[in-house]
Amino acid sequence: MARFSVIDFETTGVHFGAHDRVVEVGVVQLDEELNQVSLYESVINPKRDPGPQHVHGIQASWLLSSPTFDGVANDLIEMLTGTTVIAHNATFDASFLISELSRIGLKYFDTPSMSYLPAGFRCSKRMAKTVLGTSPQSFEWLCGQLGVLNHAPHTALGDALATAEVVRVLSRMSHSIYTELASSERLHIPKVETSVVAAPAPRSSVASRTSLTARLDMLPPMVASDSHSDYLSVLLAAMADLNIDELELRDLEVAALASGLTSASLRAINRSALASVMNFFLDDGVLSQEESEVLDALASRLGVSAGEIHDEFKSSGELQSFSPHSVLTPPAGAKFVLTGFPESKKREIAFHLQQKGLDVASGVSKKVAGVIALDPDTQSGKAVRARELGIPILGEAILSFIVSSNE
Repeated sequence: MARFSVIDFETTGVHFGAHDRVVEVGVVQLDEELNQVSLYESVINPKRDPGPQHVHGIQASWLLSSPTFDGVANDLIEMLTGTTVIAHNATFDASFLISELSRIGLKYFDTPSMSYLPAGFRCSKRMAKTVLGTSPQSFEWLCGQLGVLNHAPHTALGDALATAEVVRVLSRMSHSIYTELASSERLHIPKVETSVVAAPAPRSSVASRTSLTARLDMLPPMVASDSHSDYLSVLLAAMADLNIDELELRDLEVAALASGLTSASLRAINRSALASVMNFFLDDGVLSQEESEVLDALASRLGVSAGEIHDEFKSSGELQSFSPHSVLTPPAGAKFVLTGFPESKKREIAFHLQQKGLDVASGVSKKVAGVIALDPDTQSGKAVRARELGIPILGEAILSFIVSSNE
């Protein structure tokens, strides 16, 4: 039976009371002797962009296949209730837990502060200061000092597992730490009324569904068919802006199933379509680095290797024509909206666009030609509005194509 729950959240930022949200949760449950009892992890859809992807590595496309917090709230409540909850820098994790519970109608705790933690929470950072006599410079530093290996840093479960080991080491170094833990109050949270109940979405699960091939391989074999025109039209439309986002990938999955094509036939169609894009790029006789990167990204989404595209290009006779979206050849003065980029990067992109006679708008409207996003799968407010209006969302990788069309 669990006595302690070690928890870690990955978040979109640090402002728990404002616009930032939880994007991943990891829980390691321990018994009275600090032995591992169970594990829990899930990526959480925050209904916004995932925040610092360079830190936690969570892709926007993963969020669309993941539950929202209210979908897993009662699972978490059931695990945490009756245990002492431990986190490293517990003020941060407790604040986000309380904030998320508050958003779904459970205003149960006072807001934590540097000097106050609600009953039932303990902080491994404070434990370390007691044992070492100094506050840890960082979690990485503390793990290094204690000889703890973090096999998956900046993932919720990886950090929770490392925190659990930190607590074990500190308890061996100072018996008073274990004595205080053993006598700590337990957390009690009432369950919430929610119409949403969802299975957890572990990082490894959502990350494995990034290509069409991977998704179709999870399904039963399809009935053989020679009809491919409907699927091909969906595929060419999805690739027209030189990017296949998560929603388009879902449309392709539906079209593939509806087509009745065999897995081999679908792969052949995908290779042929990608070869047509390559042929389009080679109109000037050169495949640039930018073009190669875009082609690789498209191929990755479809589960096709770069080598397969080159083989298809060489072996095919007459390739079908590829028609790019008009957003890639915008008229002078066309407006673009930027989302997800740091301010310095926004200024850099805006400068290049303006140098080519294009403009940058602050908000999305019907007058905007397209949205350029750090991650085209983002759920930022600007991206959501763009999808409502049918405005294409483009990745940074195709910026050079937009710019060069007005040279």
